[in-house]
Amino acid sequence: MASITFKDRGKPYDPLSKDDPDVTLSVEEREVGGLGIFMVKKTMDEVMNEAHKKGDKEIYRFDMSFQTGDLGYGADWHPSVAQHQKMASELIPFLKKLMNW
Repeated sequence: MASITFKDRGKPYDPLSKDDPDVTLSVEEREVGGLGIFMVKKTMDEVMNEAHKKGDKEIYRFDMSFQTGDLGYGADWHPSVAQHQKMASELIPFLKKLMNW
């Protein structure tokens, strides 16, 4: 039986912490990178807005903070118990406000 271990010593990077690119600038004037996350966020906003236009007001968007690994990982890189607790602490205030709890 062989076992291989991969270790990542790179600095954690939170793509959601970066400001959205200024898409009013030309390609030559903009910084490289950041368009992928920007397009996903804009697409999800459009999905939500289209549903709202069609009368479905029960669709919301909530962005969790990035999982950096500092709280460990569970099986197959899933969030650890500590990471789940952090996620819950972010989500609960959003839900309380949304639900008027």
